[in-house]
Amino acid sequence: MRSSEPSETEEPCTVDYADDIHSHLLSRERARFPYHARGAQTRLRPCMLEFLDQVCSLKTLSPVVLHLAAYLMDVFMDNNVIATEHWRLVAVGCLSVAVKLEENTDLIPRNKDFNKFLSGKYNLKDIVDFEVSLLTFFKWNVKFPTVAHFLEYYELYALSPVVDGLDRPTVTYELFKKCMRRYLEYFQHAVLEDTSFYNYRPSVLAASCIASARIHMMLTPAWHSELRNVTKYKYKELKACTFQLLSLLQKDLFKFETHSRKEGEFEQ
Repeated sequence: MRSSEPSETEEPCTVDYADDIHSHLLSRERARFPYHARGAQTRLRPCMLEFLDQVCSLKTLSPVVLHLAAYLMDVFMDNNVIATEHWRLVAVGCLSVAVKLEENTDLIPRNKDFNKFLSGKYNLKDIVDFEVSLLTFFKWNVKFPTVAHFLEYYELYALSPVVDGLDRPTVTYELFKKCMRRYLEYFQHAVLEDTSFYNYRPSVLAASCIASARIHMMLTPAWHSELRNVTKYKYKELKACTFQLLSLLQKDLFKFETHSRKEGEFEQ
């Protein structure tokens, strides 16, 4: 990816390279398997998702890994029946595959590291056998883009010092950057928990996360020309998803405020 303001010494091919990656992601998202949320196994999803989230947090894995693991898990569970007692093995297997695809540091967890989260119930061969089953189901083509992939790119353009009237570098700009990051983290996690967001393509979701954050931060215009050029979307194409995201945020803020008031009344 590239920075929002390439330096004078930056090679032109760097910009082209980022655009090529984005074009490839847009192409690949059309090959994603649909998610139907069918079958009784959907009741296991909250536990499995929380488990994935906890492991990723403990192993400091990226949001891209978490989102890809969750997608592989959802689609596999949507099309296969597994014994209820094996849900942790499925979650670990999906996470292991996602890590191998997305992490590129020397600290990548290995299967033996993940096996510690299975309470000694399985051996390393069980994890490998499931990985093969998972890869076979997807015909060994599991490099699917998620909302986290697109947000890595779109976030670079979420704030525009010129358009938003923020002089850089200033305390105001840095504060806005922190606020933007927090809202994007919220929306990124929200779309993971609510399977109704599978109705939108990941690129639409990512762009809508940016639009929703800008609207809530009262930045105008909510969707400026640079964002249109980068994402290839006009705001009207994001309107439905943005409305759903902002509605979810308002609902959660109302719950938080209600809970805070009750706690205040209790302390008095």
